[in-house]
Amino acid sequence: MMVTRIRARLGAAKRSIGDRLPAPMAAPETPQLRRMRVTLITGLAMLAVLTAAVPALSQACLRAIGAFAWLALAGSSVIVGLRWLTAKIRADDAWAVREREE
Repeated sequence: MMVTRIRARLGAAKRSIGDRLPAPMAAPETPQLRRMRVTLITGLAMLAVLTAAVPALSQACLRAIGAFAWLALAGSSVIVGLRWLTAKIRADDAWAVREREE
C-alpha cells in the first residue's frame, strides 16, 4: 500500500519535471564516450586501491614501484578525464543545438 503511493508520487513528480524540461539535457552516450567513462572510473578505482595499499608496502623497492604506479595512474586519470569531459561537452552542445524534427 505504502509502496504504491510512493511510486505514484514519484511518477507524478517525474511527469511534472518532464513537462518542464521538454528536451533532454544531455546527449545519448556513444560507445566511445562510454568506453572513456568506464576507463576513467576503472583508473580512479585502481588509484584508490593503490592509495589504500601504500601503508602496507613495507619494502623500499615496493614503495618506489607503488609511487611510480600511483603517479602513472594519476596522470592517466587526469588525461582521460579531460578528454572525456571535452568530448562529453561537445556531444551535449551538438545535441542541444541540433535541428528538431517534429
